[in-house]
Amino acid sequence: RTAPAYDLTAALQSVQFGSLPGDAIGPGPLVTGAVYFAHAGRSDSHQVYLRYANVRLKHLLPATSIQVGRMPYSSGGEAISGNPKIEAVKLQRVAARLVGEFEWSIYQRADDGLRVDTARGRWSGTAFAFHPTPGGFEDAAGLMMPGVTVLGGAATMKSGGASPSAQYQAFVYRYRDTRKVTQRPDN
Repeated sequence: RTAPAYDLTAALQSVQFGSLPGDAIGPGPLVTGAVYFAHAGRSDSHQVYLRYANVRLKHLLPATSIQVGRMPYSSGGEAISGNPKIEAVKLQRVAARLVGEFEWSIYQRADDGLRVDTARGRWSGTAFAFHPTPGGFEDAAGLMMPGVTVLGGAATMKSGGASPSAQYQAFVYRYRDTRKVTQRPDN
């Protein structure tokens, strides 16, 4: 739902597949299906989970929006340039390099938290505080990981002119993992 003062987004995701190879292990998993098998513990993997549920408040402050709930976030894609060539390079080479949703995986990651975006002329900024969901190969993709906190911000400047030919970005991320485990295979 989109309205002048807010956007409301909600989505469920259903994943189901079978015949995962339980014996495709050599010096590590030999195929991707073996990793899904290892996480599920069985030859089928399935889950229906809350993918997104958030509200974006658009006009509480001038040129600023505040988004709260479960949402997507991919680093490097905070500001839209308006130039299709720049957007193609960002999508293929920059977006989600440091923080992302595991778009390559069947179980995608989302983030529970708060995001603030602002734009002023050629400048835009994003700040966020999240607890991610597992994603990746984990079939419990809809659960929040309260022991993992990701904080961050990005400031982006577009080059001048009617059709911007470059974007410059400064960013900072803080990843804090307080889970009581001996290995961190999801990092």
